[in-house]
Amino acid sequence: MNDSITVPSWKNGAGGAQNKHCSRSYSVTDVTVIGVRTTEGYAVFSSREDHSKWYVTRHKGVFCFSSLNRMLSQMKRGGEITCIIDISLAELFRKSITQRSTCNNEKEEK
Repeated sequence: MNDSITVPSWKNGAGGAQNKHCSRSYSVTDVTVIGVRTTEGYAVFSSREDHSKWYVTRHKGVFCFSSLNRMLSQMKRGGEITCIIDISLAELFRKSITQRSTCNNEKEEK
């Protein structure tokens, strides 16, 4: 991808969750809260409530969805990931990220 990614994923099962990855070239951080505006107001989902598996690049227009959770136990099984290059779609999902983990070398941003 040549970009950092932010990933919401179910991380509440046996085997433990994968840690965020922080390096000079890219990072993989976790979405901890998703927020979506609806006609009824604003819906908020923590990573303990949301079971979706997708990621979005931090700066580029790439959105991906997958069948794998970010659990250590899932590193041993197969799965798939499908990515779409679409700036508008990536921005839509980026805007739903209300809170995420960060790396020490980056400023707090969505």
